[in-house]
Amino acid sequence: MIDTPGIGDTKGPAADCQNFIGVAQATREIGSIDAFLLIIKGDTTRFTPKLVEQLRFFEELFGEQFWKSVIIEVSFWSHTNADIQRRKRKELD
Repeated sequence: MIDTPGIGDTKGPAADCQNFIGVAQATREIGSIDAFLLIIKGDTTRFTPKLVEQLRFFEELFGEQFWKSVIIEVSFWSHTNADIQRRKRKELD
């Protein structure tokens, strides 16, 4: 398992670039990857340009096969009836 920091979690674009280089090098050492776990923070309901950039990087690095191997997990997602109603109201705003 390789745990990578998300884009923007580090100290600027130079650090993000270094993280990408590290992912590419680790992948070469491992040889292949069976699955990609993408964890999205549930209270952030929009795909940011930085997240889209990160996904495009992985698609470029691993090809279209990347999307067949992606598992999406949503964290910080409350499941009570009150939380569901709050999200529905927020969508209407």
